[in-house]
Amino acid sequence: MASKERWKSCCRRAGALGFGLLSLLMECLFRLLGPLLSTLALGLIGLVTWSFFVDVMPFVVEQRGQRDGLIICALGLWLLFNILFNYLRAMLGGPGYATDGAVRELVADERIAGQLRDDPDLNPYRRDHRQNGYRFCDECECIKPMRTHHCSICKRCVLKFDHHCPWLNNCVGANNYRHFVLFLVYLWCGTLFFMTSSLPMLRDAIVDGRVESSSFLFAGIVAISAFLAATGFVLWNVYLMGTNQTTVEFYGNVFDSSRKRNTTFRNPYDLGFRNNVREVFGHNQTWWSWMLPSAAKPAPINTVIYLLKDGGIALPNNNV
Repeated sequence: MASKERWKSCCRRAGALGFGLLSLLMECLFRLLGPLLSTLALGLIGLVTWSFFVDVMPFVVEQRGQRDGLIICALGLWLLFNILFNYLRAMLGGPGYATDGAVRELVADERIAGQLRDDPDLNPYRRDHRQNGYRFCDECECIKPMRTHHCSICKRCVLKFDHHCPWLNNCVGANNYRHFVLFLVYLWCGTLFFMTSSLPMLRDAIVDGRVESSSFLFAGIVAISAFLAATGFVLWNVYLMGTNQTTVEFYGNVFDSSRKRNTTFRNPYDLGFRNNVREVFGHNQTWWSWMLPSAAKPAPINTVIYLLKDGGIALPNNNV
């Protein structure tokens, strides 16, 4: 019996060591790949853009005339601007950190700090370090606001942490999630626009094997691949927004549901589809203005505490 227990203990230690080494390897890999993948992403966008103006536009003008060509060119430039604007905002804009000065000031407020004691992540199914009734990060040495998680790649606590994106070389969180989603939406629209504008050329190249330009063929393959990938990512993020979950919370909620087999799991942040989407894009904006370029960030208070489904948290305001 004793030898069996020792064997189990050795297996657990070996498993923990293996997981630790794998995590360390993934961290190093993400740090190395981040700058390369973000540069590659911009390069591929540039390649497809170059092919559109050099290969596709002359064909469009020849087939549809100069007036239609100008309209298509203007629409293409609008889509390109929004793709680049939102990509750069998501990549260069910070996701929001628990160590930011404005966040620390809010957490120091007794009224706000008291509400953080009602953080839904303070439950027996989550392994968060606690200090004085708060979720606390030992590495950042700070209290974790609601929905905050520590990124092992960036080594910082990210507000409303969704995931670390190697294609952005940045985390996606409270302050740049809107731009990340809009980048995906405009990338989907842009690649669809490229494919529909060059459909006869793509058909000749792929079906009939008549390739007039190798750069166009490569750009077409990139556009089709990006369209398929963006379709999946857009649908996934629409689901996450509509249910008011981050990627981390989704998998955490699945884990909680499996633990609570005798109860029905209720996402505490789900306020209904419309309010959930407004939480990302802004409560005081119309739906069509959501699609316009904007450098606006959520108010700091809206990245520290969140409304709960049962009304357990009351925000001073919902302005973005």
